[in-house]
Amino acid sequence: MKRLGVLLLLLLFLFMSSPSLSGDGKAIECEVMETAEVVKGCGLQGTHLLLIHHARENERAELSKMLKAFSGKQTEFTVGHTHYRGVIFRLSHCFGRGLLLYRGDIKVEKGETILVEFPGPK
Repeated sequence: MKRLGVLLLLLLFLFMSSPSLSGDGKAIECEVMETAEVVKGCGLQGTHLLLIHHARENERAELSKMLKAFSGKQTEFTVGHTHYRGVIFRLSHCFGRGLLLYRGDIKVEKGETILVEFPGPK
C-alpha cells in the first residue's frame, strides 16, 4: 500500500509543468540497460521505467554525482531528437545506475543511448 502511494506521488511530478532546463545544466549520455512497463492493473497504466548507466566510462563519476544530487526529482531526457520528462532515482545499491520513470509511448530499446539532462542552479 505504501509503495502505491509513493508511485502515485511520483506520477504527480510527471504531470507537473516545469520550465525547460537551463543552459547551465549538465547533460550526460546514458546507456539503457533495461526497459519495462509498470504492471498493468495497478492504476499506473502508461508508466514505464528505464534502468540506465553511463554511456562513456569518463562520465561515470559525473553521472554518479548527478544521480545523488537529483534523485527523486524531475528531469528531461532525449530519445532521438525528441525531449521527454521523467523522474530520476539513484539506485543506492548499484553504483552509477539510475532508474528513470516516465509516462507515454516512447519506444526505447535495451542498449540504446539517451541523453539525460540535469538542471543547473537556480
